[in-house]
Amino acid sequence: MSKYRDQNRQAISQHIVDLEGRFYPEGAGAITNSLNEGSGFTVTRTGTGAYTLTLSEAFVKLISFEVDMQLAAAGDKMAELGDVDIANKLIYIRVVKKSDGTAVEAGAYDANQSISFKFALKQTNVI
Repeated sequence: MSKYRDQNRQAISQHIVDLEGRFYPEGAGAITNSLNEGSGFTVTRTGTGAYTLTLSEAFVKLISFEVDMQLAAAGDKMAELGDVDIANKLIYIRVVKKSDGTAVEAGAYDANQSISFKFALKQTNVI
C-alpha cells in the first residue's frame, strides 16, 4: 500500500481546479511540449525569458498561484507570474534576475532546470 493518500480538495466554493505542471526552457529556442509534465496546457517561448501558457480549458478566474524555478546551477534567476488573460486562456510566466528584475534567458535545456507552477482556477461563477 502506498504511503501517500489521495485527498479531496476542501473549499467553501465549489468548482475550483488545481492545475499543476512543469516545463523545460531551452534557452532562446522553442519549448518542446512533449517534455512537459502535467496536462491541460502548452507552452510557447515569446521573448527573452518570456513564456506563454495556453490552457486547454476555459476558466472564469485565477484564484491563487505558485511559480517556481529549478536551476541546474546556482544563479541570479527566478521565475514569476506575469500577466493573466483568463478570457483567452493565457497565463504568462517570465524569468528575471533576482538582483534587478530584468528579463533573462532561463538557459539551455537541462533535465535539472525547469519551471513549475500550480494554479487554482475557478471553473464557473456558480458557488
